[in-house]
Amino acid sequence: MATVTKSIGATGRDYATIALWDAFVPADLVTAGDSHVGEMYNDAEFTGGTDIGAHTTDSTHTMTLTAASGQSFMDNANVRTNALRYNRSNGVGIKTTTNYKEVLTSILTTYITISRLQMFISNSGSRATRMYSASGTSVPLIKDCIFETTNTLATNTALVLINNSRGINLVSIIDTTAATNGFVISRGPLIGCLAVRPSNRTAAGYGYIRDSYATAPIIQSCATFGFTGAINGTFDTTNSKNNATDVASGLPGSSNQYSVTYSSSTPFQNATSASSAHDFRSIDGTALADAGFRDSTDGPNDISGTARDSTPTIGVWELAAAASYDNKSGMFFVFH
Repeated sequence: MATVTKSIGATGRDYATIALWDAFVPADLVTAGDSHVGEMYNDAEFTGGTDIGAHTTDSTHTMTLTAASGQSFMDNANVRTNALRYNRSNGVGIKTTTNYKEVLTSILTTYITISRLQMFISNSGSRATRMYSASGTSVPLIKDCIFETTNTLATNTALVLINNSRGINLVSIIDTTAATNGFVISRGPLIGCLAVRPSNRTAAGYGYIRDSYATAPIIQSCATFGFTGAINGTFDTTNSKNNATDVASGLPGSSNQYSVTYSSSTPFQNATSASSAHDFRSIDGTALADAGFRDSTDGPNDISGTARDSTPTIGVWELAAAASYDNKSGMFFVFH
């Protein structure tokens, strides 16, 4: 079995668009005997509106769409100090301005991973992305991605829709007063995610809503701020845990943080939407710190690639510990 890797980008790459790479990938990877990887380059901002087609896959014959090494916002030399929001200058970005057109969709390929990308939607209607597995298992994976919108999306949906799939380290930024939700999810889990509306926007919608036609979803160590409610619908209360919100109630499971103070300066660096000033990196000294759940298998690192503590920060951003050397004792002390 071989892994076939192709480059995607505007300048001297194997394919200029995601759609052209997708057309190259065999319809049946199992029969072909290969796995396929599409590596995106930040030559220019990609134009959204791509539907990844139906491909037959299994656990050893997979598809992956990701940023090439050195091309993601995660690879940026200043990833720990860059503002956490959509910014194509920091790494591969995909944007759509066409009404009722999603940025990126995969609904018919089961063993697929999408990672290390930024997506922006400035049109009306639809969603930024939609991941769906018809198999009824949480096999498709979308990980380490930033999503942002400045417009009204379709009623009763969300910026990010994940059905029978896993979502890890995802940011959903709803920079609008419209009642747009952060995530629609079934089954899950969602681990270490953030649904947020800037603090100067009027609260509306929900951070996480359940797809009513599917299994009750799991959310772990996720945060939601700036919405009318934390969740809508019935969620798994056995496995959901260690989540946080600025509202007074509603999160599923145990060990949750409620009524967390939310303003322009807490619990994030800058929660105000003004000339792209917003920055949703967590800050120290809030209820998010040291209150999360660490999934060592699926979510050992945060969205910047930083290792999470055994009791991590809730949401996508880990407050990395710093070490201080005490000359008198000859010991290192670790603190946030």
